[in-house]
Amino acid sequence: MQRLWLKAAALGIIAHPVGAPIFMGIHGLWDTKGILSKEEHQEAQSILTEFKKVIGSTGSEPFFMMRLGRAGEPTARSLRLPLSTVFTSTTAITA
Repeated sequence: MQRLWLKAAALGIIAHPVGAPIFMGIHGLWDTKGILSKEEHQEAQSILTEFKKVIGSTGSEPFFMMRLGRAGEPTARSLRLPLSTVFTSTTAITA
């Protein structure tokens, strides 16, 4: 997946991971604390089931999905902190 993502970027194609339909659809397998109700699990599972039909997946769970597209250059860039403010280095001097 990483190679696909990097190749897409090199070709000017944007890649955006989309995990909610997969992760929410299988969440019921390990939700021992009742984070979601039974109805919510059923709805999420039905969305995943429909997605699997669309992509032709039989007998296995998808593990990754991404949206690909074309877009112009960003209109603004995120500000980045200088590395010197993020990383520190301490070197012990031994004699």
